[in-house]
Amino acid sequence: MYNFDGSNEEEFALASRFVTQGTVTEKLMIKTSTYPPVKQLMTEAKVAKLMELPKGYEYLDIECF
Repeated sequence: MYNFDGSNEEEFALASRFVTQGTVTEKLMIKTSTYPPVKQLMTEAKVAKLMELPKGYEYLDIECF
């Protein structure tokens, strides 16, 4: 996902739906490397919340790059 920062509730809801309903079956990659350091930390915190959600697909891998 490009431009995901998790600050927008609708954007976070869409990403969480991808995770919980099994829409993404192998890997969800979220690009954070182009963000300034503060925004990168905030985004990685939201990604951590995504990782805690129950996954619709057991082997789903969520990563930041």
